[in-house]
Amino acid sequence: MAESGAGTKFQGRDEGGWLDKQIAELFNLRNALLVADHVIDHRRDAIHQLITEGERRLKNYEKRVRRAEKQLKADAKTPKGWKDTDPGKDNIKTWNKLSDNKRMDLMHSYLKHGGRLPGDRLFLEDGSLVDQKSAPKKFPNLPGLKAALTGLKGTIVPDLKSQSKFLKDSRNAVIDELDTVQGPGISHKPMKNIPAFGVLGGEIFDVQYSKRQIDPAYNGGATSSEQIEDYQTLLNQANARLAVSQSNFDVLSATPVLGAFAEGTPRVGMSGAYIVGEKGPEIVDLDAGASVTSNADIASMLSGGDDPGIKLIVNGDVITEAKDPFEVVVGDRRFKPAVEKATRGIGRRANYSLPSRGGGFNG
Repeated sequence: MAESGAGTKFQGRDEGGWLDKQIAELFNLRNALLVADHVIDHRRDAIHQLITEGERRLKNYEKRVRRAEKQLKADAKTPKGWKDTDPGKDNIKTWNKLSDNKRMDLMHSYLKHGGRLPGDRLFLEDGSLVDQKSAPKKFPNLPGLKAALTGLKGTIVPDLKSQSKFLKDSRNAVIDELDTVQGPGISHKPMKNIPAFGVLGGEIFDVQYSKRQIDPAYNGGATSSEQIEDYQTLLNQANARLAVSQSNFDVLSATPVLGAFAEGTPRVGMSGAYIVGEKGPEIVDLDAGASVTSNADIASMLSGGDDPGIKLIVNGDVITEAKDPFEVVVGDRRFKPAVEKATRGIGRRANYSLPSRGGGFNG
């Protein structure tokens, strides 16, 4: 960027040169903040995936612990009238000393007649018995399951959630700083070059404005094509707001409103137009021959402008201060500006007031 401006130089730069340096540093800070925002956002996505997986595993381990506890605590059940060696209650060594055929026959008979081993015993394929102490791998590892559950519930998942909160707070801090540097509501799209004057707000706008005060020819660092695109975006936004403000003015100026009856009235003193429904549904007592202008007719009045490229859609009572009564369509873009805010915005631009932290072209 060419350094310009007049006055005493300090460390090789005049006032314009130092403003150029400040603009460049703020612009670099903007891009660095965008990179930080992207990195934090990517990290938060990864953390959220880990939290989801951790909570899924947590539920799975809770189920496995409950099943293991239920299995290991199960009591033995001896079939009614059982006279032989009881595999559920007698000594395991006594049972295993039986011949292979004897064990197999007794096992099938035991199970067939409703017998059930306790949770810490298990039949093998040859009919022999093992318990949790002699063959721990054949039984649920309840201590291990509980340790994993405790780790997930007490440390891993809470730590991941703490990291997620930290990243959220960090991202909010980055966004706040970004709003300070470039103004709130400005695009977070990366830019290679410093844009035209007025495209960015915040501190960048303030310094660019100071630069323009000493160098009226200063217009930012954007190329001609980038400036055209920036100005076209700003112009489209201004046209949409102007259309809403103008249409609102046309309706109000053409409608002689004599009063509003949100609180009700026993008698209308003068014939003419009054506001009803400004605070919700109301009942009016009309004389014969009275007319009512419908919401659709008001919408027709609004949409009958000369510019076919701008469409105005009425969402509610245009005469009230309802939120966002209009919807504006300019080409393929849709806006929902509040009428009162749009009117103030047009007024500010007409008076060339500075947007400071908000940005926007005013030159």
